[in-house]
Amino acid sequence: MSFFQNNQNAIGLDISDLTLRAVQFKGQGRGLAFEGYGQIDVPPGIIKNGEILEPRTVSDLIKRMISRPSFGRFSTKNVIASLPERRSFIKALEIPQIDSQQLEVTIRQEMSQHVPFSADEIYLDWQMFKSGASADTSRVLIGATPKSIVDSYIAALEDADLRPVSLVIESMAIAYALIPPNAEKNTSAMILDIGLNRTSFLVFDQGAVRFSASSKVISGSAMTRLIAQKLSLSNDQAEEAKRLCGLDPTQGKAVIPKTLMPAIDQLAKQIEKFLQYYKTHVPQANEISQIILAGGGANLKNLTKVLSEKLGRKVVLGNPWCQFEHLQKTKVIPSQQYLSQPTSFGLGLLGLANLSRKKK
Repeated sequence: MSFFQNNQNAIGLDISDLTLRAVQFKGQGRGLAFEGYGQIDVPPGIIKNGEILEPRTVSDLIKRMISRPSFGRFSTKNVIASLPERRSFIKALEIPQIDSQQLEVTIRQEMSQHVPFSADEIYLDWQMFKSGASADTSRVLIGATPKSIVDSYIAALEDADLRPVSLVIESMAIAYALIPPNAEKNTSAMILDIGLNRTSFLVFDQGAVRFSASSKVISGSAMTRLIAQKLSLSNDQAEEAKRLCGLDPTQGKAVIPKTLMPAIDQLAKQIEKFLQYYKTHVPQANEISQIILAGGGANLKNLTKVLSEKLGRKVVLGNPWCQFEHLQKTKVIPSQQYLSQPTSFGLGLLGLANLSRKKK
Protein backbone atom coordinates (compact mmCIF):
# COMPACT_ATOMS: atom_id res chain seq x y z
CA MET A 1 0.00 0.00 0.00
CA SER A 2 1.53 3.30 -1.13
CA PHE A 3 1.56 6.39 1.09
CA PHE A 4 2.71 8.66 -1.76
CA GLN A 5 1.83 7.47 -5.26
CA ASN A 6 -1.42 7.41 -7.21
CA ASN A 7 -1.95 6.49 -10.83
CA GLN A 8 -5.74 6.15 -10.81
CA ASN A 9 -8.60 8.63 -10.53
CA ALA A 10 -10.03 8.29 -7.04
CA ILE A 11 -12.27 9.72 -4.34
CA GLY A 12 -10.46 11.56 -1.55
CA LEU A 13 -11.74 10.35 1.84
CA ASP A 14 -10.87 12.22 5.04
CA ILE A 15 -11.36 9.97 8.07
CA SER A 16 -11.32 11.69 11.47
CA ASP A 17 -12.68 10.84 14.91
CA LEU A 18 -15.97 12.71 14.50
CA THR A 19 -16.40 13.37 10.78
CA LEU A 20 -16.04 11.66 7.41
CA ARG A 21 -15.62 13.81 4.29
CA ALA A 22 -15.40 12.62 0.69
CA VAL A 23 -14.42 14.70 -2.35
CA GLN A 24 -14.11 13.78 -6.00
CA PHE A 25 -12.94 16.38 -8.51
CA LYS A 26 -13.05 16.29 -12.28
CA GLY A 27 -11.38 18.31 -15.00
CA GLN A 28 -13.54 20.99 -16.59
CA GLY A 29 -12.00 23.09 -19.32
CA ARG A 30 -8.75 24.42 -17.90
CA GLY A 31 -9.94 24.09 -14.34
CA LEU A 32 -11.64 21.69 -11.97
CA ALA A 33 -15.19 21.01 -10.89
CA PHE A 34 -16.81 18.95 -8.15
CA GLU A 35 -17.86 15.47 -9.26
CA GLY A 36 -19.18 14.62 -5.81
CA TYR A 37 -19.00 15.79 -2.22
CA GLY A 38 -20.26 14.24 1.00
CA GLN A 39 -19.91 14.72 4.74
CA ILE A 40 -21.28 12.68 7.63
CA ASP A 41 -20.86 12.84 11.39
CA VAL A 42 -19.28 9.92 13.25
CA PRO A 43 -20.80 9.12 16.67
CA PRO A 44 -18.33 9.53 19.55
CA GLY A 45 -16.34 6.41 20.39
CA ILE A 46 -16.51 4.81 16.93
CA ILE A 47 -13.06 6.19 16.02
CA LYS A 48 -10.78 7.27 18.85
CA ASN A 49 -7.41 8.98 18.42
CA GLY A 50 -7.40 7.81 14.81
CA GLU A 51 -8.03 4.17 15.67
CA ILE A 52 -11.15 2.55 14.21
CA LEU A 53 -12.84 0.80 17.15
CA GLU A 54 -16.04 -0.23 15.34
CA PRO A 55 -15.11 -1.11 11.72
CA ARG A 56 -18.60 -2.21 10.68
CA THR A 57 -20.13 1.09 11.80
CA VAL A 58 -17.46 3.05 9.93
CA SER A 59 -18.05 1.00 6.78
CA ASP A 60 -21.80 1.59 7.01
CA LEU A 61 -21.27 5.34 7.42
CA ILE A 62 -18.94 5.44 4.40
CA LYS A 63 -21.45 3.50 2.29
CA ARG A 64 -24.23 5.89 3.27
CA MET A 65 -22.14 8.97 2.48
CA ILE A 66 -20.94 7.65 -0.89
CA SER A 67 -24.40 6.47 -1.98
CA ARG A 68 -26.16 9.65 -0.85
CA PRO A 69 -23.70 12.54 -1.35
CA SER A 70 -24.74 16.08 -0.50
CA PHE A 71 -23.66 17.13 -4.00
CA GLY A 72 -23.25 15.35 -7.34
CA ARG A 73 -22.25 11.73 -7.43
CA PHE A 74 -19.16 9.61 -6.97
CA SER A 75 -18.21 7.93 -10.24
CA THR A 76 -15.49 5.56 -9.05
CA LYS A 77 -14.87 2.94 -6.39
CA ASN A 78 -11.19 3.93 -6.13
CA VAL A 79 -10.37 5.82 -2.96
CA ILE A 80 -7.41 7.62 -1.41
CA ALA A 81 -7.93 7.86 2.35
CA SER A 82 -6.17 9.75 5.11
CA LEU A 83 -4.12 8.08 7.82
CA PRO A 84 -4.24 9.63 11.31
CA GLU A 85 -1.43 12.09 11.93
CA ARG A 86 -1.09 11.15 15.60
CA ARG A 87 -0.54 7.45 14.73
CA SER A 88 1.87 8.04 11.84
CA PHE A 89 5.42 9.24 11.40
CA ILE A 90 7.01 11.43 8.76
CA LYS A 91 10.74 11.93 8.59
CA ALA A 92 12.96 13.61 6.04
CA LEU A 93 16.40 11.98 6.06
CA GLU A 94 19.64 12.60 4.27
CA ILE A 95 21.32 9.37 3.24
CA PRO A 96 24.36 8.44 1.17
CA GLN A 97 23.70 7.93 -2.52
CA ILE A 98 23.45 4.19 -3.04
CA ASP A 99 22.10 1.80 -5.64
CA SER A 100 18.38 0.96 -5.57
CA GLN A 101 18.97 -2.55 -4.24
CA GLN A 102 20.46 -1.19 -1.01
CA LEU A 103 18.03 1.72 -0.66
CA GLU A 104 15.29 -0.12 1.23
CA VAL A 105 17.74 -1.70 3.67
CA THR A 106 19.34 1.67 4.39
CA ILE A 107 15.99 3.42 4.84
CA ARG A 108 14.73 0.75 7.23
CA GLN A 109 17.92 0.95 9.27
CA GLU A 110 17.67 4.74 9.48
CA MET A 111 13.96 4.73 10.29
CA SER A 112 14.41 2.22 13.11
CA GLN A 113 16.19 4.98 15.03
CA HIS A 114 13.20 7.33 14.78
CA VAL A 115 10.05 5.16 15.00
CA PRO A 116 9.00 3.54 18.31
CA PHE A 117 7.95 0.30 16.58
CA SER A 118 9.84 -2.69 15.26
CA ALA A 119 10.18 -3.09 11.49
CA ASP A 120 7.61 -5.90 11.36
CA GLU A 121 5.00 -3.72 13.11
CA ILE A 122 4.89 -0.93 10.52
CA TYR A 123 4.22 -0.27 6.87
CA LEU A 124 6.88 1.95 5.36
CA ASP A 125 6.92 4.01 2.18
CA TRP A 126 9.29 6.67 0.91
CA GLN A 127 9.83 9.23 -1.80
CA MET A 128 13.06 10.73 -3.07
CA PHE A 129 12.21 14.42 -3.27
CA LYS A 130 15.41 16.42 -3.57
CA SER A 131 19.15 16.10 -3.97
CA GLY A 132 21.18 16.16 -0.78
CA ALA A 133 23.30 18.87 0.75
CA SER A 134 26.35 17.42 -0.98
CA ALA A 135 26.97 15.56 -4.22
CA ASP A 136 27.19 12.18 -2.52
CA THR A 137 23.94 12.36 -0.51
CA SER A 138 20.22 12.18 -1.28
CA ARG A 139 17.16 13.34 0.64
CA VAL A 140 14.29 10.97 1.19
CA LEU A 141 10.85 11.57 2.69
CA ILE A 142 9.70 8.57 4.71
CA GLY A 143 6.22 7.75 5.98
CA ALA A 144 5.46 5.00 8.51
CA THR A 145 2.24 3.81 10.16
CA PRO A 146 1.56 0.78 12.39
CA LYS A 147 0.22 -2.19 10.44
CA SER A 148 -2.70 -2.54 12.84
CA ILE A 149 -3.95 0.95 11.89
CA VAL A 150 -3.41 0.55 8.16
CA ASP A 151 -5.00 -2.90 8.05
CA SER A 152 -8.09 -1.66 9.91
CA TYR A 153 -8.52 1.26 7.49
CA ILE A 154 -8.16 -0.98 4.45
CA ALA A 155 -10.66 -3.47 5.91
CA ALA A 156 -13.21 -0.71 6.58
CA LEU A 157 -12.82 0.71 3.06
CA GLU A 158 -13.10 -2.67 1.37
CA ASP A 159 -16.13 -3.55 3.49
CA ALA A 160 -17.67 -0.31 2.18
CA ASP A 161 -17.20 -1.66 -1.39
CA LEU A 162 -14.36 0.75 -2.15
CA ARG A 163 -10.92 0.03 -3.63
CA PRO A 164 -8.12 1.73 -1.63
CA VAL A 165 -5.37 2.70 -4.08
CA SER A 166 -3.34 4.81 -1.66
CA LEU A 167 -3.30 5.91 1.97
CA VAL A 168 -1.91 9.37 2.73
CA ILE A 169 -0.73 10.64 6.09
CA GLU A 170 -2.99 13.54 7.03
CA SER A 171 -0.30 16.24 7.18
CA MET A 172 0.77 15.55 3.61
CA ALA A 173 -2.80 15.97 2.32
CA ILE A 174 -3.18 19.25 4.24
CA ALA A 175 0.06 20.66 2.83
CA TYR A 176 -0.89 19.50 -0.67
CA ALA A 177 -4.09 21.54 -0.45
CA LEU A 178 -2.74 24.69 1.23
CA ILE A 179 0.62 25.15 -0.51
CA PRO A 180 -0.15 26.19 -4.11
CA PRO A 181 1.66 24.34 -6.90
CA ASN A 182 3.16 27.60 -8.19
CA ALA A 183 4.74 28.46 -4.83
CA GLU A 184 8.41 29.34 -4.91
CA LYS A 185 10.84 26.49 -4.32
CA ASN A 186 12.06 28.10 -1.10
CA THR A 187 8.53 28.38 0.36
CA SER A 188 8.49 27.46 4.04
CA ALA A 189 5.55 27.56 6.43
CA MET A 190 4.21 26.13 9.63
CA ILE A 191 0.62 24.94 9.23
CA LEU A 192 -1.61 24.80 12.31
CA ASP A 193 -4.62 22.54 11.88
CA ILE A 194 -6.80 23.52 14.85
CA GLY A 195 -9.36 20.77 15.17
CA LEU A 196 -12.12 19.99 17.63
CA ASN A 197 -10.00 17.81 19.92
CA ARG A 198 -6.39 18.57 18.99
CA THR A 199 -4.07 20.88 17.08
CA SER A 200 -1.53 19.60 14.58
CA PHE A 201 1.70 21.50 13.89
CA LEU A 202 3.20 20.82 10.46
CA VAL A 203 6.29 22.32 8.86
CA PHE A 204 6.43 22.47 5.07
CA ASP A 205 9.93 23.25 3.83
CA GLN A 206 12.10 22.41 0.83
CA GLY A 207 9.14 20.95 -1.06
CA ALA A 208 7.84 18.53 1.58
CA VAL A 209 6.38 18.12 5.06
CA ARG A 210 9.51 17.83 7.18
CA PHE A 211 8.11 17.93 10.70
CA SER A 212 4.80 17.17 12.39
CA ALA A 213 3.53 17.10 15.97
CA SER A 214 0.16 17.36 17.68
CA SER A 215 -1.26 18.50 21.00
CA LYS A 216 -4.57 18.02 22.78
CA VAL A 217 -3.88 20.94 25.11
CA ILE A 218 -5.13 23.48 22.56
CA SER A 219 -8.22 22.66 20.49
CA GLY A 220 -11.65 24.01 19.61
CA SER A 221 -13.36 22.02 22.36
CA ALA A 222 -10.67 22.93 24.93
CA MET A 223 -11.35 26.64 24.32
CA THR A 224 -15.10 26.08 24.60
CA ARG A 225 -14.64 24.23 27.90
CA LEU A 226 -12.45 27.04 29.23
CA ILE A 227 -15.20 29.60 28.52
CA ALA A 228 -17.86 27.37 30.06
CA GLN A 229 -15.84 26.80 33.24
CA LYS A 230 -14.69 30.40 33.75
CA LEU A 231 -18.07 32.00 32.99
CA SER A 232 -20.38 29.25 34.34
CA LEU A 233 -22.04 28.68 30.96
CA SER A 234 -23.39 25.55 29.34
CA ASN A 235 -21.27 24.04 26.58
CA ASP A 236 -23.70 25.30 23.93
CA GLN A 237 -23.69 28.81 25.41
CA ALA A 238 -19.90 28.83 25.57
CA GLU A 239 -19.62 27.68 21.95
CA GLU A 240 -21.96 30.44 20.82
CA ALA A 241 -20.05 33.07 22.83
CA LYS A 242 -16.79 31.86 21.29
CA ARG A 243 -18.28 32.04 17.79
CA LEU A 244 -19.73 35.53 18.24
CA CYS A 245 -16.89 37.20 20.15
CA GLY A 246 -13.72 35.25 19.52
CA LEU A 247 -10.70 37.41 20.31
CA ASP A 248 -12.39 40.64 19.22
CA PRO A 249 -11.91 43.15 22.09
CA THR A 250 -14.87 45.25 20.87
CA GLN A 251 -17.34 42.41 21.50
CA GLY A 252 -19.00 41.64 24.85
CA LYS A 253 -16.76 43.98 26.87
CA ALA A 254 -13.80 41.78 25.89
CA VAL A 255 -14.83 39.08 28.39
CA ILE A 256 -14.30 36.20 25.94
CA PRO A 257 -10.89 37.43 24.68
CA LYS A 258 -9.69 37.83 28.28
CA THR A 259 -10.95 34.34 29.13
CA LEU A 260 -9.24 32.76 26.12
CA MET A 261 -5.95 34.65 26.30
CA PRO A 262 -4.16 32.12 28.60
CA ALA A 263 -4.95 29.40 26.02
CA ILE A 264 -3.71 31.59 23.17
CA ASP A 265 -0.52 32.36 25.13
CA GLN A 266 0.00 28.62 25.54
CA LEU A 267 -0.57 28.07 21.82
CA ALA A 268 2.00 30.75 20.98
CA LYS A 269 4.53 29.08 23.30
CA GLN A 270 3.95 25.71 21.62
CA ILE A 271 4.47 27.27 18.20
CA GLU A 272 7.76 28.81 19.29
CA LYS A 273 8.84 25.53 20.89
CA PHE A 274 8.22 23.51 17.73
CA LEU A 275 9.81 26.15 15.49
CA GLN A 276 12.94 26.11 17.65
CA TYR A 277 13.01 22.31 17.61
CA TYR A 278 12.72 22.29 13.83
CA LYS A 279 15.47 24.86 13.42
CA THR A 280 17.92 22.96 15.63
CA HIS A 281 17.11 19.35 14.63
CA VAL A 282 16.50 19.44 10.88
CA PRO A 283 19.54 19.79 8.60
CA GLN A 284 19.48 22.76 6.22
CA ALA A 285 16.20 24.01 7.75
CA ASN A 286 15.01 27.30 6.29
CA GLU A 287 13.64 30.13 8.38
CA ILE A 288 9.86 29.68 8.53
CA SER A 289 8.38 32.58 6.58
CA GLN A 290 4.75 32.33 7.67
CA ILE A 291 2.24 30.47 9.81
CA ILE A 292 -0.92 29.20 8.12
CA LEU A 293 -4.04 28.48 10.18
CA ALA A 294 -6.56 25.81 9.18
CA GLY A 295 -9.17 23.61 10.84
CA GLY A 296 -12.47 24.67 12.37
CA GLY A 297 -10.70 26.38 15.27
CA ALA A 298 -9.01 28.79 12.85
CA ASN A 299 -12.40 30.54 12.44
CA LEU A 300 -11.87 32.19 15.85
CA LYS A 301 -12.22 35.94 15.28
CA ASN A 302 -8.98 37.95 15.38
CA LEU A 303 -6.83 34.84 15.91
CA THR A 304 -4.44 35.67 13.05
CA LYS A 305 -3.94 39.23 14.36
CA VAL A 306 -3.36 38.18 17.97
CA LEU A 307 -0.95 35.37 17.10
CA SER A 308 0.96 37.59 14.68
CA GLU A 309 1.46 40.19 17.43
CA LYS A 310 2.55 37.59 19.98
CA LEU A 311 4.95 35.78 17.65
CA GLY A 312 6.23 38.68 15.58
CA ARG A 313 5.58 36.59 12.48
CA LYS A 314 3.22 36.62 9.52
CA VAL A 315 0.08 34.61 10.38
CA VAL A 316 -2.60 34.00 7.74
CA LEU A 317 -5.72 31.91 7.28
CA GLY A 318 -5.27 28.91 5.04
CA ASN A 319 -7.00 28.96 1.68
CA PRO A 320 -8.24 25.49 0.66
CA TRP A 321 -9.40 27.05 -2.61
CA CYS A 322 -5.93 28.29 -3.57
CA GLN A 323 -5.70 25.89 -6.52
CA PHE A 324 -9.23 26.47 -7.82
CA GLU A 325 -10.73 29.77 -6.68
CA HIS A 326 -13.67 29.46 -9.09
CA LEU A 327 -15.03 26.46 -7.17
CA GLN A 328 -15.68 28.69 -4.16
CA LYS A 329 -18.63 30.16 -6.06
CA THR A 330 -20.39 26.82 -6.42
CA LYS A 331 -21.70 26.91 -2.81
CA VAL A 332 -21.28 23.13 -2.53
CA ILE A 333 -19.69 23.63 0.90
CA PRO A 334 -20.99 26.16 3.49
CA SER A 335 -18.52 29.01 4.03
CA GLN A 336 -18.16 28.29 7.76
CA GLN A 337 -16.75 24.86 6.84
CA TYR A 338 -14.06 26.08 4.42
CA LEU A 339 -11.20 25.91 6.90
CA SER A 340 -12.12 22.32 7.82
CA GLN A 341 -11.61 21.09 4.25
CA PRO A 342 -7.82 21.02 3.56
CA THR A 343 -7.42 17.28 4.23
CA SER A 344 -10.35 16.25 2.04
CA PHE A 345 -9.36 18.72 -0.69
CA GLY A 346 -5.76 17.54 -0.66
CA LEU A 347 -6.88 13.92 -0.95
CA GLY A 348 -9.31 14.87 -3.71
CA LEU A 349 -6.52 16.57 -5.65
CA LEU A 350 -4.32 13.51 -5.21
CA GLY A 351 -7.25 11.53 -6.60
CA LEU A 352 -6.76 13.24 -9.94
CA ALA A 353 -4.16 10.90 -11.40
CA ASN A 354 -3.03 13.32 -14.10
CA LEU A 355 -3.05 16.47 -12.02
CA SER A 356 -0.08 18.68 -12.85
CA ARG A 357 1.79 20.37 -9.99
CA LYS A 358 3.84 22.48 -12.36
CA LYS A 359 3.88 26.24 -12.23
CA LYS A 360 1.04 27.94 -14.06
